[in-house]
Amino acid sequence: MSSNPSRQARPAHAQRGALRAPLLMTSLALALMTIGQAASAQQRDNPATLAGAHSLAPVLVTATRSPQSAVNLVSDIESVSLRGLRTDGALSTVDRLSTLSGVSVVRNGGPGGTSSVMLRGTSTAQSLLLVDGFRMSSASLAQPTYEALPFGLVDRMEVLRGPASGLYGADAIGGVIQLFTPTARQGLAYSGDVSFGSHGTRQLGAGISGGSGAITAGLQLTRDSSDGFNVRRADAFGFNADDDGYEREGVLAHVTAQYSANSSLRAVFMRTDLEADFDDGTFAGARVDTRSELAGLTNTTELPDQSVIVLKLGRSRDRSISNSSFASRFETTQDQIQATLTRPVAPGVEMQLSYERLKEEVDTVDYASADALTRKTNSYGASITGREGAHILQLSVRRDKSDQYDDQTNATFSYGYMLSSAMRVGGAYSTGYRAPGFNDLYYPGYGRAGIRPEESRNIEFGAYWDQVSKDNPSGWQGKAVLFANRIDDLIVYNSVCPDTDPQYAFGCADNVNEASINGLSLSLGRAMGGFAWRVNADFLDPTDDTLDKRLARRATRQLSARFSYALREFTFGSVVKVSGDRYDDAQNNVRLGGFVTADLSMNYALSKQAALTVSAVNVADRDYSTAGGYFSQPRTLMVGLRFNSL
Repeated sequence: MSSNPSRQARPAHAQRGALRAPLLMTSLALALMTIGQAASAQQRDNPATLAGAHSLAPVLVTATRSPQSAVNLVSDIESVSLRGLRTDGALSTVDRLSTLSGVSVVRNGGPGGTSSVMLRGTSTAQSLLLVDGFRMSSASLAQPTYEALPFGLVDRMEVLRGPASGLYGADAIGGVIQLFTPTARQGLAYSGDVSFGSHGTRQLGAGISGGSGAITAGLQLTRDSSDGFNVRRADAFGFNADDDGYEREGVLAHVTAQYSANSSLRAVFMRTDLEADFDDGTFAGARVDTRSELAGLTNTTELPDQSVIVLKLGRSRDRSISNSSFASRFETTQDQIQATLTRPVAPGVEMQLSYERLKEEVDTVDYASADALTRKTNSYGASITGREGAHILQLSVRRDKSDQYDDQTNATFSYGYMLSSAMRVGGAYSTGYRAPGFNDLYYPGYGRAGIRPEESRNIEFGAYWDQVSKDNPSGWQGKAVLFANRIDDLIVYNSVCPDTDPQYAFGCADNVNEASINGLSLSLGRAMGGFAWRVNADFLDPTDDTLDKRLARRATRQLSARFSYALREFTFGSVVKVSGDRYDDAQNNVRLGGFVTADLSMNYALSKQAALTVSAVNVADRDYSTAGGYFSQPRTLMVGLRFNSL
């Protein structure tokens, strides 16, 4: 809905701590030799015995950059299906993210408004967004434009919490959110959905997919829009007494060709266009147009020795045009080349080598210099993932060489132990960093070319409980994770700029602040027959150590709960979110109260392929804010029809 006209100029936040590459590479080699020798010896505990009971454990990619059963990981990671997104009451992908453990969402208004997604209390700029392994973000803002995320186009997502720069490089201080597009099956399948509701809200979607022989393909189209509501409070800057609506359209096309017995090529194209109104005082019709786009090719080849080579070539774009009294135009392009070799080196042990090249470009008339619009980064990585009996080990190291800032070396070391087939415990030490955005470096009157990357160091301990198996589908699932993340060289606005240039008379970007984010994340759930539930509770101590204040817009306590109950043709669902108070500013002068909201949904199966859906967002119509001066989504009722030939 609304968007902030100063969004492109505001500073983003935080990243990383470095270790020396020679020491890390030596440790990696020693670990490889040690695990390989242990795996070749007679095993004291049989990994198949420990993992076999968990044949239902999901296969995850993001924690190691290669498919791994969840039972072989000690990462704080979660996989979420998005296939039912339009039937569970969510109005956007961001709404679904807001119900997950360790995730906090701040939004300027409704589903079309500027949205921030924060993992474990870090800022939006301190988490990495991927789609099928390709980066999706704005190079000028140095953060993803979450409000433009595709609605109803992606199949599922994985959320990895905790620094992951040892695998992914820049911008993974808080973690990684990865979206996965669907893969078509043989034969023909088609789907469609339509729903209407309060505030003139409309959601439409249609898709077709299928294939024959070696080629499968799919096409999906979506459109969601709303007449909106007045998102700005009357006492807020720029208030305008009108409704702020939005229109969002998306398209996804994908083709997969199995061109040999061991090789496949996949092409994907995805684009979303968002037009959203916002208040700009007396400026009538203030609006921001945002486009996110990805075109990617992925070639996967499996060699006779079970090694897998993955080659990726992609281009992502992010465009933002503001039609307001603060008119601006930014278009950023990220060209990406990736090569990854994953090779088994011993029973239960695999090694991965990777190379990436990232070229970022910014096209804008808002910067004074045309010479500062390109950045190139070459990255080299190595990792080992091993399982020997009850022992689990992951070690990764990555070196990023940029032509714009100092070289960065990051690593992750994690160790876990299987107490039983259902319980595993472990700990991890990891470092991360965030590259400065082009606005931090070059925006007139704010950016400075000497801005350094943010750096972080994180230590965590976790216990993970998963009783769900083929023989026990109604088992318990839960986790308890304790973490401490220290972030240095935070990029913030400094009202007293160290640069005496007259253009910085009112302040500038500077690496002056430090932050510590300590927390405890708890989760527990179970599915029993037709009833399923899951409760997440997060406790944070997010502190700006320089100011001795709480980090802006972070709540110290947050809870979310999801419930569903199936009774014959009916499925009833509910989502409850509870948040403590937060401060809207760095000095903690503007307090935003805590809140409790509830969403309800009901699906009625008309047949195996068709269902009637009814949902209510913020059913109690609670008035609350996650961003100062903005209302959040009021009560919204939706009724729809969904069809799927599968």
